[in-house]
Parts: sequence; structure tokens; C-alpha cells
Amino acid sequence: MILNKIVVATDGSTNAARALDVAIDLAKRYDANLTVVHAVISGELPSGMVDWARAEHLVDEQTRAPAAPQTLEDGRLGTPTPDYGVRVAYEAREGVARAVADHAKSRAQSAGIRNVHTIVDDGDPAQVIGNAITQEAADLAVIGTRGHGTLKGLLVGSVSHKLVGMHLCPTLVVP
Repeated sequence: MILNKIVVATDGSTNAARALDVAIDLAKRYDANLTVVHAVISGELPSGMVDWARAEHLVDEQTRAPAAPQTLEDGRLGTPTPDYGVRVAYEAREGVARAVADHAKSRAQSAGIRNVHTIVDDGDPAQVIGNAITQEAADLAVIGTRGHGTLKGLLVGSVSHKLVGMHLCPTLVVP
């Protein structure tokens, strides 16, 4: 098997870190390009994530909710708009996603992988990873057995199980 393009999925979990180690090792052995893919967390944010993202400057504090005029014409009375909390929560999710992907990229580059790039996208993790595999025309996908999934994920089926079932390319599942 010739490996020119490897896609590795990461969510920042311990299992994803092991999968990244394996992908880095394979990329070094085959002088392959490495793509790190991460799906932005959906649903309710874990406690403290927005605060952590703010502390790490991953949320754009310059665009806090603007001071609204004290008028009724535009339907606001000087309070933050309802979408402000949603925007900040999304910025935190996206900021964390980019930080996780960038950290994995940095690890790969430090290990000597020359061609590493990241894909961070919204959506079902299996679909995001599957899209990356297709987009990159990957020769191999590497994923951990379990990540930061929810109980719903256990009931519906794991990302690794779904990914293997897609038959997009050979998939190495790392315990």
C-alpha cells in the first residue's frame, strides 16, 4: 500500500492523541501529506468553555454586544441582542476547535511532517471527517476508538463505527 495522503481526526481526547501519534508515525514513514480534521462541537457547551475561550482570546471581545440605543423603533432597550449569547457560544466552539486542530498540526510539524494542514468544519463528526477524506482523496484515515462524544453518540453509534461503514478509504481505528 502506498500512502501519499493521510487524514487524521482529532477532538482533543486521549484516544485522538494516540491516533495522531500513529498518523504522524505513518506520515513520517511514507513521507505522506497529513490532514488534521476536527468537527466543531455542537449542542450545549461544557461548563466553563466560554470562559476558557475568552481567557485564551479565542472569542472576539471587540465585537461584544453593541450598546443599543434607548429607543423602541428598533425593538431594543439597551440590552444585548438575543443572538449575542449564541454568537459568543459559537465563537468559543470554533475557537476551541481551531486550537485543537492547530495543536495537532504543531505536534505533527514538530515531529518532522513537512506538509500538514487542518480542516475545521461544522456538522456531524463522521460526515465532516468523511468530507475531508473525499476532499483530500486520502489513502488512509486514522481515528481513535472513542472521543469526547455524548451518551447520544453511544446509543446512535460511534464516529469511528460510522466512518468505517462509509467505506471511503482504508480506516485505521486506534484504541
